[in-house]
Amino acid sequence: MICHNGHSPYIYGLPKLHKTNIPLRPIVSTIDSPTYNLSKLLSNVLSNILGKTDYHIKDSWDFHNFIKDKHIPNGHILTSFDVVSLYTNIPIELAVNIIKEKWNSIKKFTTIPEKEFIEATKLCLSSTYFKFNEEFFSQIYGVAMGSPISATIANLVMEHLETKVMQTLDYKPVFFKRFV
Repeated sequence: MICHNGHSPYIYGLPKLHKTNIPLRPIVSTIDSPTYNLSKLLSNVLSNILGKTDYHIKDSWDFHNFIKDKHIPNGHILTSFDVVSLYTNIPIELAVNIIKEKWNSIKKFTTIPEKEFIEATKLCLSSTYFKFNEEFFSQIYGVAMGSPISATIANLVMEHLETKVMQTLDYKPVFFKRFV
């Protein structure tokens, strides 16, 4: 977990070629930053409890294999949803509360005590400073796209939300799948 000669995270943009005017997707690269190794460790631990729901899709090939033999019944439509700005709309406290709720499953994959694991997660998720044009900025809400723990947290939150929503539905969709 030790970081020698760490670097400041920096921001860059990846073009969204599928959008009008080709806006940039902001990515905060945390490689070699003080929290990078800790973020990777926490992500690896949390990854062990993800992807266990019936709704999880690992990648586009997984979806292709799932959908290729499916038939959409008459009167039904295939719908796709996109979460707008998923990472920046994830409240850190929600992520922390989900980790607390799932601690009995998580603790099987780490020797880090719960309190320290929570504090380390908060540190990684709230260390959102970055450098751009020799100036420092800080993302004030959500998790930063580009940190190793961010994608894991996005999956954790979405799994939690989809499970809660599916439990409250009065009907069962023919099928429902999610990919982050």
